[in-house]
Amino acid sequence: MVDNLYNLGDLKGHRIVAWNSRSLLNKIEEIDRIATISKAHFLGILESWLSPKIDNSEINLSGYQIVRFDRTAASGKIRGGGLVWYVHNDINYTPMYAFNICSPNIECLWICLHLTHTRPIYMGLVYRPPDAPVPLFLNELEGNLLEILSKGQSEINIFTDSNIDSSKPRNPDNKRYNDFLKRFGLSNMIKGVTHIKNGGLGFSAIDHVLTTNPHIFQTCGTIPSNASDHFPIYGVRKKPYANHPKVPIKSRAYSKINNNNFINDIESQDWSSVLVENPDTAWSNFKEIFLNTLHKHAPEKTYQSRRDTQPWVCNEFYESANERDDRQHKAKNTKSPIDQLLANQARNRTTALKRELKRMFFQKSIEEAQGDSGKLWKTLKRLMQNSSDKYKINSIDDHTDPIDIVNCLNDYFVEIGPKLADNMVDSNLVLEHDIPDIPQMELE
Repeated sequence: MVDNLYNLGDLKGHRIVAWNSRSLLNKIEEIDRIATISKAHFLGILESWLSPKIDNSEINLSGYQIVRFDRTAASGKIRGGGLVWYVHNDINYTPMYAFNICSPNIECLWICLHLTHTRPIYMGLVYRPPDAPVPLFLNELEGNLLEILSKGQSEINIFTDSNIDSSKPRNPDNKRYNDFLKRFGLSNMIKGVTHIKNGGLGFSAIDHVLTTNPHIFQTCGTIPSNASDHFPIYGVRKKPYANHPKVPIKSRAYSKINNNNFINDIESQDWSSVLVENPDTAWSNFKEIFLNTLHKHAPEKTYQSRRDTQPWVCNEFYESANERDDRQHKAKNTKSPIDQLLANQARNRTTALKRELKRMFFQKSIEEAQGDSGKLWKTLKRLMQNSSDKYKINSIDDHTDPIDIVNCLNDYFVEIGPKLADNMVDSNLVLEHDIPDIPQMELE
């Protein structure tokens, strides 16, 4: 956790700040300061209090793009509300206008972050008006999340002013809220005070960072500020894993040594320099003579380690696997049924993700190999690389007659297709034309 904006700007990762500013326009200088010092990649503003009469040029921040959603008549109110995302120019993202909501019970603004080799990352600003009934707020948010999840597996991060005080666990609204979060696998990453009540006479924790992937956040917290009665909240999302460089490996081809020639060469060397009293000198001289001779017969070659044997493995898989392990470790320590359930869900998500990544990789590889038989067979060989014994043609060695060998190969290739299909994950690849059944033939 950091205690000021300068420290936040020093952290590596995607820095996300959200703040209920209670009016953006008259705090634009403070917002510009937050963005500059924190070096935020995303800056979300809740209760922007903007209207269509205010142009983006009046709230522009250098180096950022603006995605805004002003309060509309659908909210039943004329003033207040409104949400704004400031997104850094270096970020690849898409505004998700179809998911935005403005009603008397909830306001939502969504964008989708696109990173290499990761699932879509949905970033939402969510605001609940203080007079909105919590059950109605949660019902509309549930429909919103279900609509997002219907698009496929994805990471969801929500920066919200829910006006639900998480510091009062016995409050019925807080219990409904926590049950809702558990149902969607969301974790609240903010644990401290976020809001000053009644001019400093009280405090509450109503601003939250919610995520389906808590492991991916390096840190989350609040930064004290008296520019509003809400403190800015932040989360630093870890950067994708860097590809590790290949490690050079040195090796000798001993199988190609002619033993007689090597022994004769060893015997012909002058070993007198080894016969000295100092053992270090003797060892050094012996090693030099022996290795020089060995190098003539088995030269040392340098190879690169193969770290890409599983090409479908990516940052997203590492993150999911780490979350799985962390949740399992926590469940083992707490022995809580809920923690164990969350650990099982994380394990199932990782397994499903691995299968999906493999399916997508091989489907893409096969599509790219169309018209190139060599590349196609290479892809199929990689698909079967861990099952070579399973698909070996065992009976071919029992035949010597050419006709019998051809029939043996024919039987093998007729049967191998269903076996391969049983071991492959489901594919969405649709063939344009049905392939007719090929009858088994027997050569006379």
